[in-house]
Amino acid sequence: MRAALNSHQILRQLGVDCYVARRSLLGAKTSPLIELPVRPVKIDQQLSEFTVAELFGAPDPVKAIAAPEVVPSPVESFTVRLHAWRVNHYLLINTVEKGEAFPTDRLLMNILMALKHPVAQLPPADTLKWPMVKASHNKVVNPKQQASDMVQAYIVAHAEREPLKAVITMGDAALQLVVGNDDHAIYQHSKLGQLTVCAIDSLHDLLKNPERKSKAWACLKLLLG
Repeated sequence: MRAALNSHQILRQLGVDCYVARRSLLGAKTSPLIELPVRPVKIDQQLSEFTVAELFGAPDPVKAIAAPEVVPSPVESFTVRLHAWRVNHYLLINTVEKGEAFPTDRLLMNILMALKHPVAQLPPADTLKWPMVKASHNKVVNPKQQASDMVQAYIVAHAEREPLKAVITMGDAALQLVVGNDDHAIYQHSKLGQLTVCAIDSLHDLLKNPERKSKAWACLKLLLG
């Protein structure tokens, strides 16, 4: 019977000149050809004993990058309620005062009579209010400007449907939203494009302060030319 070949002879026949076992077999003798230094390691040794610097070298310090400062847009609170009537070539826009309780219909009919447009009954009023949606009250930037844009779009829509001769504003809020700024005063005439704007006190204020009615009539008469 052919004698059994040892591992070195088998490897030599396979053309393998050097071979190192992946792990030593239990009870195997140390190879006489290759002796590797073995570092004794305790079974309970933890990887945490080695620091990152010992394994990979100390890392370069990382400079902290400051995040850009975010400046929130200013948010304003603004509320307004207007009533508007279209009578022939005039558009009347009145500021509705908070808690208003005075009967203003008769005074408004007298104003129309002064403009030579008497009516037996007032037409229904359109209500213009800001904010249009209550949930957006504190979430809109520059709400007064946006409210002015809304009112001016309303006026343009009326003028495109049928030409207007003038817009009569009643109260500070109505005046400021119609002309788009705070530069105009009550009892003055101003311009919105080609339209004349006549500004008087609100119906509520005229009833509360009847001494102002004479100024209102004088301002309205200027529209009659």
